[in-house]
Amino acid sequence: MTVVNALPSGCGAALGVDLQVKVNAEVETTGRGYRALPDTALFREIICGIGRFANIENLEASFTVHSDLPSRAGMKSSSSVANAAILAVSDALKLEPSVADVLRLNVEASRRAGVTFTGALDDAAACLIGGVQVSNNLDDKILKSYFSEAEAAIFLLPDGVTRPNNLLSKTNTLKEISRTAFRLALDGRYHEAINLNGSTCASALGYDHQPIIEAWRGGATACGLTGNGPAYSLLTTEDKKDYLATKWEKYGRVIMCNSRLQEAE
Repeated sequence: MTVVNALPSGCGAALGVDLQVKVNAEVETTGRGYRALPDTALFREIICGIGRFANIENLEASFTVHSDLPSRAGMKSSSSVANAAILAVSDALKLEPSVADVLRLNVEASRRAGVTFTGALDDAAACLIGGVQVSNNLDDKILKSYFSEAEAAIFLLPDGVTRPNNLLSKTNTLKEISRTAFRLALDGRYHEAINLNGSTCASALGYDHQPIIEAWRGGATACGLTGNGPAYSLLTTEDKKDYLATKWEKYGRVIMCNSRLQEAE
């Protein structure tokens, strides 16, 4: 879940939730060069990166993905799949990369594959480690890592809404607001950061504000656009989650989960 979108300023923050992504990898080291199936840019770059990391000249992997996360919705599906794929191949090769190694391989592969503008270190770290991860994505540095509260999390995928083009130009005017939200996240005030970032990004990208307003009125502790959309996300207390989920159902698909406080397996 986005706390601060890194696109406007290069600095971002994200919060882990307990939705699951599982990747199985069948690995061979007897082929020629680096190959991945399915032959996507992200999987190819992951194989190349692990090959260089482990000093393996020939590496092929066939991936099977099982994910609770819709793609191209702002819900960190690429970061989650990349983490899981790196861990799956590493396990098959009996490698033991550190958390820092996994994140570096993720960021480098994601950049080369063109699935992120900034490298998305904050997203990769939140998906892998849990809690709130605050990072300077331009320098590939995690600046602060802390536990979030145990809360219910809800995502909304609105019907018939797609992500706009020219994201960079549309968010360019948000640099100062983004920096303010980033300072809030650094101070541990991530609920306020989500509210500020999520509402302003929704405005800049032309998304409907009504789901955010209804969530705030219904008792959400934080709500806004997640990533570049079109999904929205909110945090709330356990006693209010069913009410808020019902309020959002008229807009589209609702996915319920919880904030995640521990490292992924």
